[in-house]
Order: sequence, then C-alpha cells, then structure tokens
Amino acid sequence: MSHRSGIRRGVIALAVLATSTAGVVAGPSQAGALDASASPSLMTPAADAAAGDFSTSFESGQPQPQLSTAEAGPDGPRQQNVSGTASSNGSLLGSVTGVTASAENAPGEVAANLADANPDSKWLAFASSAWVRYQLSTPAKAVRYSLTSANDAPERDPKDFTLHGSTDGITWADVDRRTGVDFSGRFATRTFSVTAPGTYAFYRLDVTAVHSGGIVQLADWDLSDGSTGSGTASPMKTVVGSGPISGFNIKPLVGWTGVKALRYSGGHTADGRGYAWNRLFDVDLPVTAKTTLSYTIFPDMVAGDLEYPSTYASLDLRFTDGTYL
Repeated sequence: MSHRSGIRRGVIALAVLATSTAGVVAGPSQAGALDASASPSLMTPAADAAAGDFSTSFESGQPQPQLSTAEAGPDGPRQQNVSGTASSNGSLLGSVTGVTASAENAPGEVAANLADANPDSKWLAFASSAWVRYQLSTPAKAVRYSLTSANDAPERDPKDFTLHGSTDGITWADVDRRTGVDFSGRFATRTFSVTAPGTYAFYRLDVTAVHSGGIVQLADWDLSDGSTGSGTASPMKTVVGSGPISGFNIKPLVGWTGVKALRYSGGHTADGRGYAWNRLFDVDLPVTAKTTLSYTIFPDMVAGDLEYPSTYASLDLRFTDGTYL
C-alpha cells in the first residue's frame, strides 16, 4: 500500500476488503502464502488450508485471517512509514461494526450516515427526541466525541443530549450529559470531553431535545480515544466486522456475499513513501497459468478528503521460492 509523499500522519487507508479471496487451481506447481496490503484481524487464525481451492468472506465457520503480522522480507518487515493508528485524532469510526437508531428516514437519511465521516450525508428522525447506537468491534475508551450539524434547518439540531456506554448493549451508564448546545452554522462541528469515560463495546447518543419542532437531524457523530498516532512503525490495523458504511448503491454495514467484511486502516507517520504488506493466510495451493485470484475492495473515503482515497490496495501471493505474484 502506498501514498503520495509530503503528508505527515495522514490516513493512508480506510477500506473494506470483502467477498472471497479465491484461488481456483489445476495441476501441480508451487505452494504459496496469501498476503495483502492490510493487516490481519484479531480473530483466531485458521489452520493451514488444504491443497486445492481456497475462499473466504470472513463469515463464521470460514477461514479467518491471522493476527496482525507484518510480512517479512530479506531486510526485515515489508513496511515503511506506517502506523496502525488510522487517525491523528484517535477516531473510533473504523471500529464501528453496527449502527442502530430509534428512528430514521430511509433510504437516504439513515443512522449509518453518522459514521461515514461525510458531513454531506445525515441522519434524520421524525421525532423531537431520538437515539442512535454504535457497536464497536472491540471495547474502547472514548475520552471525547464530536457532533456535526447537518445541511439545513438549524431548529432540528440537537440541543440536549446524553452519551451512554455499555459493555453488553443492555445495561447503560451515563458518561456525559449536555444541555443548551448551539452550533455556529451548517456543517459545524462541536467537540466535547467525556466527563466519566470508561471502556465500552457500545455507545449510545440520546437526543432528548432539539431547538424547536418535531424532527432531529445530525450529519456526523465521532468518538475518539484521544490517541494522536506516533512515528513508530507498526502493523496495519484490521477488524473483521460489517461491510462499508455508505455508498451510492449499497446496503450499509453488510458484506458482498454475507454480513462480514475485513476492514483495515493505518496512518502515514512521516514524509515520503508509505506502504505495508501484511500476511493474512498460510495456504497450500498449487498455482498454474490457469489459477484465478479474485477479491473485492470498497474504497471508503476518509472524511470526504480526496487526498486520501483508499485505492492503493491489493492482494498478493507469496510463493515458496520467495517471489511474489
């Protein structure tokens, strides 16, 4: 994975790798290991695949990627200027695997839009009070959060709201409460420190009042663990969870062939070239001229910034003689 030079601590990838990584084989050849420009997940590694076809869409019961492991080359790990921290502001959006709400205006103004880091989309509910909930892939401690106002109708902006945290999605603790909040205009972001932070797998934003009327709307809701990244190289971060959050013609938060997808992210730690190769699966597959490798990547945009589209990503094969596809 690479990115143009001159960017310090920029997000170089926030993408979704999904459907199958399939090798259709025939005849004897070299066995290989499947690698990708993304880091493996934190799930239990699968046993080495038997010789023959291999595919996975990361569903339960299918092969799961290895733990975060940088691919080793003759001169050390095959990575440069990359950190597993995806965002300079510690955003937890890359760990969001589910978004639910008390109400939404489908199909265009749904709750999943809050987690897409794109202020041009929004969540709207035909109620003066409503809630939205994030589920994270792993529990995290949010120390601050931000809300971004939508494109129109300032009377629909949240005025009073409470942030809750939960370990199981059932029992909730109040971690922050605000009243009388104003936004300076449209697409304006307000950031708040969490008064009673804790480590939770679920967070819920409960809007109890808007400025007037009977509709609540919001463009974005971000959570942050307060991390700022570092100049120290580390493997790319990967979470097996739901599919992409938003797109022009997709159902949000599902994969291509099921409900799972592999999400990977990282940060560019210094000026100059940045890249990372990470091992996903060890396989035993004969490869011939008729072998097919297929996969699907959804290039999420990072905060709507065209400088950081996650398009420089691919899967690769490493053969037993040390060469790559």
